[in-house]
Amino acid sequence: MKRALLTTMVLAAMAAGGANAQDAEWKSYAAEHYRAGDTKVVIPRYLYCLNSENEGVVISTLAFFARMNLYNEGFHPSKVQSEVTRLAEAGPSPAIRYRAYLVTMLLDNPGLFAEDGTHDYMSDDDLFQALSVRLSKSLLTLNEVQTMPTAGR
Repeated sequence: MKRALLTTMVLAAMAAGGANAQDAEWKSYAAEHYRAGDTKVVIPRYLYCLNSENEGVVISTLAFFARMNLYNEGFHPSKVQSEVTRLAEAGPSPAIRYRAYLVTMLLDNPGLFAEDGTHDYMSDDDLFQALSVRLSKSLLTLNEVQTMPTAGR
C-alpha cells in the first residue's frame, strides 16, 4: 500500500508541473522509452494510474498511453483501451473525459494521427493540443467535402 501511494505521489508530482521543469535530455530519454514499448512494465501501471482519484495522474497517464500508441504501431492493450473508453464516456471530470476522447480517436484512427508520431512533445498539454488540432482539421475537411455543391444540381 505504501509503495502504491508513493508511486501515485511521484506521478502526481510529475503531472503537476514536472514536465516543464525537465530538461531536453530527459525529454529525449522519455521519448525513447515510449518508443521502446516496454509493455510488461507499463500496462499494469497504466491501469493503476487511470483509476487514480488524482485528476493530474489520470491525465498524465492518458498522455503516456497516447505517446505509446503514437510511437509504437500496433500497441493496443485491450484492458487499457477499455479503461480509456470508460473514462471518455464516464470520467469524473470534463478534462479527463475530453482527453480520454482524444486518445480513443487516436486508437480508432491511427492513420489520421500518423504525422503526430514523428514529434517529441515537450508537455502533455502540447500533445493533447496537437491531437485536438489534428482532429478538428480532419472534421472540418470532412464537413467541407460533404457540403460542397456538385456540378449540375
